[in-house]
Amino acid sequence: MGIKIIRYFVLLALLFTTIFFVRIPKIHAQPDRIPEKMDPGTVIHYVADNKYEVLAKGTPLSDPEAVRPPEKKDNYLPRGKKGVTVEYGVDGRPSYMKGVSFGEENPGKPVPHALGIVQPASKDGEVMEGNVSMYGLGGYAKNERGFPLDNFTCATNQEMDDPPYGSTVVLKNLENGKVAYLKKKDVGRLHAGVVLDIRPHVFENVLGVNRDQGWLKGAYFHD
Repeated sequence: MGIKIIRYFVLLALLFTTIFFVRIPKIHAQPDRIPEKMDPGTVIHYVADNKYEVLAKGTPLSDPEAVRPPEKKDNYLPRGKKGVTVEYGVDGRPSYMKGVSFGEENPGKPVPHALGIVQPASKDGEVMEGNVSMYGLGGYAKNERGFPLDNFTCATNQEMDDPPYGSTVVLKNLENGKVAYLKKKDVGRLHAGVVLDIRPHVFENVLGVNRDQGWLKGAYFHD
């Protein structure tokens, strides 16, 4: 009788252990962050996690040639996941990124969405990240079609992203978390490393950046 009881408890223990380990999800190591600095003009594309190929080789700049913007710590370096493309600007830091999702990079943080501030699933679609600059300071008030521009219009970089005219563009200032809802009503060849041009009103009064700074680190997506 005692032997049967012992066998019974042994079987229960084995069953419990098996169920316990089967239910534990396998934890995969996260890919490393992308390189913080590379030669200006370098473009890399990740063909697999932690493995990238160089699409364009950058050119090192000597100190007299280099025009460097103010040093700012980038708190939003994405992970080197398959499908991510990164271009490095004149200062050797990432200036344009494609294939990055807010939900994958900043889980638990509120992010912009066309319907409001929401927390997305881990794969909430693609965002564009890079420098955002101003245009229209000198009284420029019409787009390339001749239509007037208002305070909440923006221009995308036609060489990187050209959504339909009138698309809603949701832009987030990655430095302070402020969000602006814009309409794409302009397009052009923007300055190197710039992914979006916005009006001074949004730059200063909505996103909270002093005009003297000239640019901000942002991320956007559109409908």
